[in-house]
This record gives sequence, structure tokens and C-alpha cells, in this order.
Amino acid sequence: MHLDPEIPSARLTRGVDAEGAPAFGEREPNPLHPRAPYGTPMNTETEAAAEQARHAPSEDAHFITTIIGAAGDHDGPALRRALANLDPADIADVIEHVPLETARTIAKMVGRYLPPEFLAELSWERREEILPELPNDYVGRALGQLDTDDAAAV
Repeated sequence: MHLDPEIPSARLTRGVDAEGAPAFGEREPNPLHPRAPYGTPMNTETEAAAEQARHAPSEDAHFITTIIGAAGDHDGPALRRALANLDPADIADVIEHVPLETARTIAKMVGRYLPPEFLAELSWERREEILPELPNDYVGRALGQLDTDDAAAV
């Protein structure tokens, strides 16, 4: 991939974690994101096309298999890399679509690194199943960061 020296790359300006994965909340340029790479606004025609082309990660059998495999191998860095570029709703959707034991493993291994908003996006059943696996300090911080309605739901 050739990088134009005149245009700063998000890969070079955004944070990464110790394993080299983008830090949660940091995204690499993505043409399906509401803003095109390098912050260029998309027009309504391309936004509509991007929404049509966008598929939830939970609909990608290969992605779900990768998540299940990484959880089965207790590979925390692989789980973090796989979930790093997803928004909170997509993280919740993935956790809803994997087996319960995989969801629990995700919560145990990388739960502290997930954005708090994913908790509000989970169904109450799945939230009840994985909350005990999340570190207490994470849950406390998450409740403090969520909107009042979302925190009450959690």
C-alpha cells in the first residue's frame, strides 16, 4: 500500500496497543465508515451505497469462526485484534451470535478493553450471562461512562 506523504494516514496518527492492534475506539480508514479515509466527507449517494454494502460482522461466518477459534485457544491478542475495529453495537452483535462459552471467554480475556457502550447494546439475557465474567473495576468504570438510561439498563 502506497501512502501519500501529503495525506497523513490514520494508521500513523492513531493509537495502537502492545500487540499492534488499533486501540479500541481508534479506527483505521474505512470506506464504509460515515467518513471516508483521511476525513473526507462522503456524499449522500456514497453513504447510501455504503450502508447497503455494509454487513454486520455476525453475518460473516469466517469472522465468527475466527472469534470462536481465538476464544477456544484463549488467544487474547487475537480476540483484541479481531474486535478492535468494530463499533460497540457490532461487538455486542458478535457476542450475541457466538456460543455462550465463547462469549464468557471473550468477557474474561478482553472484556476490560471493550468499549462500555457494548454493554448497553447486549440483550438483557446475554448481559446477565457475561456480566459475572467481566472484571468488577471495568463494570464500575463502564457504569460511570454510560448514559443514565443505559447504565440503569445494565
